[in-house]
Parts: sequence; structure tokens; C-alpha cells
Amino acid sequence: MVMALRELRLSPRSPVMIFALCMPFVITFVVQVVFQVIFNPAPRLAVHDQGNSVISSHLARKDSISLFTASSQASLKEMVRKNKVDAGLILQQDFDKSIKAKKQPLLQLYFSGKSKAMNRGLVTATLLDLIREVENRPSPVKVEVVSHGKAIPFDQLIQLFIIIFVLIVAGLFVPAFSLVQEKEAGTLSALLVTPVRMSEILASKAVFGLCISLPIAYMTILLNGLSVDPLAVTITLLAAALVCIEIG
Repeated sequence: MVMALRELRLSPRSPVMIFALCMPFVITFVVQVVFQVIFNPAPRLAVHDQGNSVISSHLARKDSISLFTASSQASLKEMVRKNKVDAGLILQQDFDKSIKAKKQPLLQLYFSGKSKAMNRGLVTATLLDLIREVENRPSPVKVEVVSHGKAIPFDQLIQLFIIIFVLIVAGLFVPAFSLVQEKEAGTLSALLVTPVRMSEILASKAVFGLCISLPIAYMTILLNGLSVDPLAVTITLLAAALVCIEIG
């Protein structure tokens, strides 16, 4: 325990230790910000509203759509043409009044040639629902989504990979790097001529690895907002950390 406490006291000087502490924040940022934009981007919709339609205000409250405002029809079409947005919507003056009067006004909706079919479908379905709300007409169908099986979503698989990667670095490389440093500095040879046994030296490295890997793994779980069972996760992380430390 004395040797393990010494490791903890000197650990801030180790570059591997600094890397292990910073890694959860960096990887979580990359996954949640960069990967989220790449793999699951919200549809980008530009709106040019000529008559202050309530559809524009409803769209602004939709988290599933990234809303942009175009100052003119020409600028909206240019945004769509250059793929700055997935779709462009032009709402004519008195659009809401025309819908309520059953006049069927023209809905000008433009799509970028590079937009995904999923995003086009989401924009179209959202607009149809909002138009029904303006018309005070209920939806013609009731949608009930039923999922069969227990497939893990891709974003959760990425989060699990982050936790595994953190355990490998903190549990495997940190104790192994510490042991290599002890050998290079000659302190390991000095310890072996004392009554301290090699098994006790390795045990101190294991305790040091546990004290580092478990908090970092828990911190990664909290950063990614995962809902977990504390007891089950503690047992799993403890077993995984011990395996990584043994390999290290």
C-alpha cells in the first residue's frame, strides 16, 4: 500500500497518466460532436416566410430539424443549390389564411440534390403535420412504432467502445508504463534487494491501476450520460480492469 500511494503521489508527472485523464473528455467530445454530425445529422431546412406563418414558429421549436432563415427567394434557392441546406421552403403571404379557407395555396419546397432520402422524408412529413395543425384537421392515421428484438443503437456501441478503450489505456498501459519506468530508473532493482517481494511490487501496480482505471471509466460513463445499474457496472468494470491490469 505504501508503494501504491507513492505511485498515486508521483502519477501527475507521468505523460501516460495525463493522457489517460484527458482521453475521456477528448474522445467524448469527438464522438458526441463530430460523429453525431457525420452519422446522424438533423435535416437542414431554410425558410423564407413572406407572411409570418405559424409554420415558421412551429419549425423553430422542432429539435429534429436545423432551421435557417433566408432573406429572399433567390438566397434560399442559392443555399439549396450549394447544398448549404437539405431543403428550402417558401411560404407565401397569407399562406395560413389560404389553408383555413380551403384554397390550396402553392407550397414551394426545394430539395438539394445531395440531401439524403431520409432527410427529405422527415422534412416532408413534418411540414404535412404542421399544415394539418394550421387547418385544424387531425392526422388521417395514428402511427405506432413497435420494435422487435434488442439491437443496440450505433451511438451506444460507440459509447461502449469508449469505455473499453479507456479501461485498456488506464488499466493496461498506465501500470505497465510505471513498471517500465521503475526498471529504467533502476528503482526496481533496488527494491528487489530489500525484503519486498516481486509479487508485492506487482500488487502495488495493480492497486495503482485500479485506483486510476475505475474512476476514469466511471467519469466516461457520466460524460456520455449513460443510464446504468451502479452495482452491475461496478462488478463489470472491476473484472475488466483486473483483466487489463493482469495483461499489462
